Amino acid sequence: MSDFLITKPEEYFYLSNGQSIRSLQELKDALPRLDEGVFRRHVTNEKNDFANWIKGVFQEEELAEEVGQEQDKRKITILLERFIDKKRQSKRQFDDQAIIEKNRADQEAVEKGDFNVLKDRLGEIMKRELEIQKREEKIQQVEEELEKKLSGGEKKFFTKEFIEGVLTGLLIILIVLLVYLKFIAKF
Repeated sequence: MSDFLITKPEEYFYLSNGQSIRSLQELKDALPRLDEGVFRRHVTNEKNDFANWIKGVFQEEELAEEVGQEQDKRKITILLERFIDKKRQSKRQFDDQAIIEKNRADQEAVEKGDFNVLKDRLGEIMKRELEIQKREEKIQQVEEELEKKLSGGEKKFFTKEFIEGVLTGLLIILIVLLVYLKFIAKF
């Protein structure tokens, strides 16, 4: 489950303030921060646009019915959170079961003398290792670039700004000295 991410903009839920909601996760996250006026435009005694969207787009009738019975943002948020957690847990269990079944099938193939399974598995591992290595190299490259930017690159003592500052200071001292000498010469 990818938190029921909708890829087609025509299926997004558009709030009355113009904000778009693309998934149940986004709806759950947006509800607590949602202005009460905007919320009331979508949830009244007569209608619940969120429940209609959940039923129409996700075909989750039980959740839609529960949401449709509520008019409180906090309670709707809790319903969505429980539903999403339950779906995630279910997906994890499904993924775990699929891994167990694949491992069991691979083990049976090896026991029968089919070592191509091991070769395939080794190929998958090498491919993942290569992907990880590329990501690590990219991360290291980005870190080095950030470090250069943050440190300002190589530090030079006699930068253009330093020399300009020294010359400006010398000019000011010269002008002050000339003015001072002019006043002493008068007296």
